[in-house]
Amino acid sequence: MRQANERLAAHAHIRQVSVHNRADVAANAAERAIRVAWNQLLRMIQAGRADVAILLLDEIRYAPMRTILGHLKSLVKWGHASAVKAVKASVPLGSIKRKVKDGSQLGESRLVIDDRRLSAVGDISEALTLTDILAFFRGDEPPDQDIWSLLFPAFTPEQVDRVVFSGNWRDRITAGTKLGDPGELARIISAGLTFGKTHQEIARDLKPHVQGVVASARRVARTECMRVAQDVQMQAHKQLGGLIIGWQVLATLDQHSRPWHAHRNGQVYYLNPKPGQKGMKQRPTPPDEPMDPAERPPGTSRTAWNCRCTLLPVLSDPSEEVLPQSARKVLSDNASSVVPDTLTMGQWFSRAPLRDQKTLVGVKRYNELKAQLGERPSWAHFIDASGQLLPLDRLSNETARQRTVRVETVRKQLAQRKTAQAQLVTFGFIPGKRNNS
Repeated sequence: MRQANERLAAHAHIRQVSVHNRADVAANAAERAIRVAWNQLLRMIQAGRADVAILLLDEIRYAPMRTILGHLKSLVKWGHASAVKAVKASVPLGSIKRKVKDGSQLGESRLVIDDRRLSAVGDISEALTLTDILAFFRGDEPPDQDIWSLLFPAFTPEQVDRVVFSGNWRDRITAGTKLGDPGELARIISAGLTFGKTHQEIARDLKPHVQGVVASARRVARTECMRVAQDVQMQAHKQLGGLIIGWQVLATLDQHSRPWHAHRNGQVYYLNPKPGQKGMKQRPTPPDEPMDPAERPPGTSRTAWNCRCTLLPVLSDPSEEVLPQSARKVLSDNASSVVPDTLTMGQWFSRAPLRDQKTLVGVKRYNELKAQLGERPSWAHFIDASGQLLPLDRLSNETARQRTVRVETVRKQLAQRKTAQAQLVTFGFIPGKRNNS
């Protein structure tokens, strides 16, 4: 199922750009909430209302918490819908049908409708069972629901809350805002007003005790948005059940990437690892580092603040996919690893706004190529023949002739892929090569 893996990887990269943007919006909103609370506090000090000013100290802590909560709830719904959309655009429904029909893949489990979904229904008799799903696929009195809605039901309000309030993010916000001791802050305000200090002087006395509140709130907002987006994406992907054989981590490669995160980019972690393969204990769950401490530098905390990595499922072995050999040769980028589908990435990149293009490839990488070309680069300018994003030093040291040859090769392959996909959809094979399948 290499083509599905490559398309999923492409859509994961594209989706992550939107996640970054939404995390920035949440961070900006949290900062605004703090500044509004701070200005209100200063106005009360100026008015001589120490009692109200002291009460507003808590608002500096809780205002960003309320703001972040609203953004996380919105992100859960969008995150699940966008993850399902990526699956629909990447995984052939026939592949899912074959897995569900194959009883040896299912065992006794409710592969698609899990216990969490059943409990949300209320009356167990209303829940869709494995028998219902098998009946749908076999054509026996199919349920009324659309097949994708059947496999990936929308989150209930209870499930949204469960995702948002999982873990201890509220404690992290409280601890991370670095707000000074409330008693000490109240003493500063009261003493300042008693001794006739101006509100500007009192503000200067308070600032060392609230230093870092904005930066910490932004960090927590961004990190928790990435956590929630990853969580709901994984929940959607897990509905693929027996199709999944492992998980691959993708990093955002730019000057801000942690070295060990950049190094593990593309690493696959298997559910049932063979010798030499990594398993679930070595797998990160962004923004959290792996359980195995050997997978991160000594002394590194479990939470990787501002981490922009994401996980996507690796589906069954490519050799299992029913696809003509001629199409498999043209549509596969790489024989040994999963890379984002170059055609999907190229089409998205050509339509994306400049900010999103820079988010995807990195600002320095984009600016370097634009300076060399004298015009806006295309996706083909950033990748090699296998579809891998080229490092900045490679792009900087490449001669104009080398770049021209590389880009022409990439564009030729993109054209071949586009033609092959269109022919495969129309004919079920690539004309002129049918005998090779």
